[in-house]
Amino acid sequence: MTTILIEITGMHCQGCVRSVTGALTALPGVANVQVSLEQESASVDLDAGISGAEMIPGIEQAIRDCGFQLQAISRDETAGVASGQSEANDRTIDPDDKAVPLYSIGQLGQDARIGPSLEESPSNFPTEDRPDSPSRETARSQSPSVAGFAIKLEIEGMHCASCVSQVESALSQVGQVASAHVNLPLKQATVRTAKSASPVNVESLIDAVRRAGYSARVALDSAERVEQIELRDLAERRGWLLRGAASAVALVLLLAAGPLAWIPSYGGWFSFVIASVLQIYAGGPFFIGAFRRLSAGSANMDTLVALGTGVAFAAAVAGHFGIGERMTFAEPAMIFTFLTTGKWLESRARGQASKAIFGLMKLTSDEAKVVRKGVAESVATRDVLCGETILVEPGETAPLDAIVSDGVSHMNESWLTGESTPVPKQVGETIFAGAINLDGALQANVTRELDDTTLAQVVHLVHETQQTKTDVQRLADQVVAWFVPIVLAIAFVTTIGWSVAGDWTSGVRCAVAVLVVACPCALGLATPMAILVGSSRGARRGILVKNAQSLESGGIVDVVLLDKTGTITAGQPEVVAVGVEPGVKDDVLLQIAASVESSSRHPLAAAIARRAKLEGLETRVASELVIHEGLGIEAKLDSDRILIGAARLLAREGIEVPAAQVEQAAVHEESSKTVVWISKQDHLLGWIAIADPIPSESHEAVAELKRRGIEVVMLTGDQEKTAEAVAREVGVSRVKAELKPQDKLDFVDRLRREGRVVAMVGDGVNDGPALVAADVGLAMGAGADIAVDSADIVLVNSGLHGAVETLDLAKSTRSIVRQNLAWAFGYNVVLLPVAAGLFANVGLRLHPAMAAAAMAMSSISVVLNALRVGWRSSH
Repeated sequence: MTTILIEITGMHCQGCVRSVTGALTALPGVANVQVSLEQESASVDLDAGISGAEMIPGIEQAIRDCGFQLQAISRDETAGVASGQSEANDRTIDPDDKAVPLYSIGQLGQDARIGPSLEESPSNFPTEDRPDSPSRETARSQSPSVAGFAIKLEIEGMHCASCVSQVESALSQVGQVASAHVNLPLKQATVRTAKSASPVNVESLIDAVRRAGYSARVALDSAERVEQIELRDLAERRGWLLRGAASAVALVLLLAAGPLAWIPSYGGWFSFVIASVLQIYAGGPFFIGAFRRLSAGSANMDTLVALGTGVAFAAAVAGHFGIGERMTFAEPAMIFTFLTTGKWLESRARGQASKAIFGLMKLTSDEAKVVRKGVAESVATRDVLCGETILVEPGETAPLDAIVSDGVSHMNESWLTGESTPVPKQVGETIFAGAINLDGALQANVTRELDDTTLAQVVHLVHETQQTKTDVQRLADQVVAWFVPIVLAIAFVTTIGWSVAGDWTSGVRCAVAVLVVACPCALGLATPMAILVGSSRGARRGILVKNAQSLESGGIVDVVLLDKTGTITAGQPEVVAVGVEPGVKDDVLLQIAASVESSSRHPLAAAIARRAKLEGLETRVASELVIHEGLGIEAKLDSDRILIGAARLLAREGIEVPAAQVEQAAVHEESSKTVVWISKQDHLLGWIAIADPIPSESHEAVAELKRRGIEVVMLTGDQEKTAEAVAREVGVSRVKAELKPQDKLDFVDRLRREGRVVAMVGDGVNDGPALVAADVGLAMGAGADIAVDSADIVLVNSGLHGAVETLDLAKSTRSIVRQNLAWAFGYNVVLLPVAAGLFANVGLRLHPAMAAAAMAMSSISVVLNALRVGWRSSH
């Protein structure tokens, strides 16, 4: 069977999905259609005997008839996947291309500048990862863009890293599942199928989790899920608090009854009853979990705790009935007191770590005021469709993304931009779900339904980041896979060794201490907690991290490469001067340039078009447009050949430029202005000088990077004189100018071969290859879609200072991750031999109760240390 994979742009809601699905299903020869709004793609299965080649034109036309655009078409002929090519885009895209976006966030936060600049013209460039970059390859392989369908599950019963490993293994073994990733702090699993596969049966996933000894259910959407998670976490905290209090009370009673406990009288039976009830109540969750793991043929933290406390209780019972040496009922009670109190403190700390992402999820409004027949009525936000008009009154939160159709106001968009400065809104401007309307009432036409809003996408992206793993976390996972069996073996050898030495009671105590102290909770929480806090903190500051590995690599970056236009500069250029040849008028030159550039969405072209409009000049329609990569544009205007671009373009075409004009233009180029040359029929008409202002924060950001010991290099396709002038102004000493996309890619590769850790910051089409090849790619949120989709991190605020803040956040996160892992590993390396009694001859022992306290403090310290990621990045 042939499957055709299609990338589609322009879909915003489920209504769009239904339109595309209906149009494709109606085509003869189509057996099945699956459309993914989340991934902006469709999978079309053809009837047997139908070839993909004959179906592609009809599919393309059907999608265009629906009002959408194609990005690429690929065919999967069961024997392998072969890249195809669509007329809609001349770039060939492999279906497994790791730069393919999950969704477009190119316009987050502010109006996007879409399209290449003269220095950033489009090109056919490779987007696959370099083979010598394992960490980038791994991060990309975990990207949500490589899978077809995603299902999120809430998992109950997980406590440690071994739990994560078991759940991931169980889910991965279900048919059609391409990957399964579990987030321990959020207790959530994300399951993905391959693009060519049909949706996996949810019940089969839930059954797989159940067979592994855990329980699962489908995760609710954001608004409902926040309430569900908070209620679940509150119940969990209360449960551990009550068990901790009960354990403490029981411990006091057992200690008070101690003097009577070993007399065959009521005192001993009283202790037995109290200890038995405590074993059932406080130990219940551990014993139930251990039984489930045993039924599934596995072991985890519950197994270790259940064995440890169970052996301690059994030894106390044996002592109570005069069998063997005495162990008291107070010992298991002390263990439970420390364990349950530690679990309560840990659950509270985890709640603090999740607060940022839950805060974003809470911004979703349950109701929206929809204007129908001139009257505003309250409607569930989920039921509001694209195109409907909503009313947002002062003090209210925007329920959906929409474009203002009536009214003027200011909105607080701090959740998206990280800045509380009010943003003015008027007709034609976009308002975002979660933003607060501060003064005037606004009517706006909905552009995205609830699950597709910018807010929903940001929340989704943060969750996806927390599902990915760093290289160091994968190493920890490999250790944990063997950890529990090794601990069980150590406990067994400890018991045998002490028993052979003639001290059975010490053997039991040491074995219990080994089982309790070696709980792998801290290992399981070490990395995900830091990533959770770091990515959530970044999202609140307008830093959207796509994968955890970028935070790992970003912490050791030693060279930052900066694009010029739209990265160092504001990306909103203006015409500042015009120079013409004798006999040519300024307005004629502007009119010709604007007519050709009107079809381009390049920022320099936009500057020319704005100037022409301001002067009231009418533009004509140019034809036969040709992009000269990195040089400029060529077109026909009234049968005349027009060239617009860099001086190199005119020189290549043999067009003579008078020395006087070169001298005049050079004055502007030396003051960081870009000069665009215009010729007609191989004769020079003149030039236009365009200035792109440099924000003050660019100077500050470059200075901050240099103070951190990071080398800063400018990479640009602009003319050398202009690039050097901009570099001097902002303090960049190393400049590479007049570069094509491949040149930027080659420069990144060369630096990485030298052992440098490279961050690339850009916003244009020609930055795409370099963004992918760099260790960390940072894209300006208002940049071209290809840049945003290729990058690891998106800077929503589009200010260069965001790059500095991102690297600081990455450095902080990396440091905390290593501290956590060092503590978790070191804690076990040091305390396991002490718990086993290897140093008893020098008087160094670890009582089982103290082992429980140490285990609890290990997990708590890891969680509390992870919270410092947010603290450190804000100071």
